[in-house]
Amino acid sequence: MISALTDEQLQVAVNACVQRCCDGNAFAPDLAEFMAIVSQSVTNPFGLSAEDVMIEFNRYCKKRYQYSCPETFPWSQPVLYWICCVMRREMLQNNLNEMALEKRAAVHLKAWGEKVKSGEKIPKPKPLLSEKPTAPRMTGDYGHKTAMEMLAKLRSVNSQKNY
Repeated sequence: MISALTDEQLQVAVNACVQRCCDGNAFAPDLAEFMAIVSQSVTNPFGLSAEDVMIEFNRYCKKRYQYSCPETFPWSQPVLYWICCVMRREMLQNNLNEMALEKRAAVHLKAWGEKVKSGEKIPKPKPLLSEKPTAPRMTGDYGHKTAMEMLAKLRSVNSQKNY
């Protein structure tokens, strides 16, 4: 298996071993530990962990209302668009909690890693033709103030029509 690794994958594994030593582990990893380090770097070409996916997922859930569609959200990596949108759908359909979402994040991350490993490319998120990419929507008092002004304008127009 080690002979099938690319130079980049070996470099990532060696860097992880060096980091282990810097963190205070005085012993070099045995073969099983080294293979575990290699398998982590091989299955995930994005450099992301399930925790990273959860951070992006939570950021998306908190700020998604500010954007016209998920495709216009500023994703840190294109793969996160595909993972987080599926996770949100699964969360709503299956009423998943945080722990279940973390497991789903790891499953989706591994699946996308295998797709990339087999030669597939990650498509970039593109808005539908009906969606125009917009800047983040204004929120807070400005939205409420504007809504109240529009409501007052509509009421005045309706009151004029009734006479």
